[in-house]
Amino acid sequence: MSDANSATGAASAAPVCASGSDEFAIEIDRFLDQVWAERGLSPATMVAYRQDLLSFAQWLERPASSATRSDVLRWLGERLRSGCEVASITRALSCLRQFYGWQSRSDVHSQNP
Repeated sequence: MSDANSATGAASAAPVCASGSDEFAIEIDRFLDQVWAERGLSPATMVAYRQDLLSFAQWLERPASSATRSDVLRWLGERLRSGCEVASITRALSCLRQFYGWQSRSDVHSQNP
């Protein structure tokens, strides 16, 4: 697991979210560890997933557990309008789907936007 820790640690200096909650950062670490163990994602993908989740949480300005489908679609739309590459937006959507699916399966939170 040292590869996962080095990959997740590479972006750990990034701000957690607008509310300053360390709980979300811990959830991200747990999610990334699980994804790495199950699928063996590359360190670059893990860093990108971390940034996608942190970016969404910062944009949301409230707990990520309260996100709705509409929130996700608005965030993705804003990214598209701001000039993000379609591949990056697709990756971010995949990341959010995996993260919220993992949370639902783990009973961390029951709403899956």
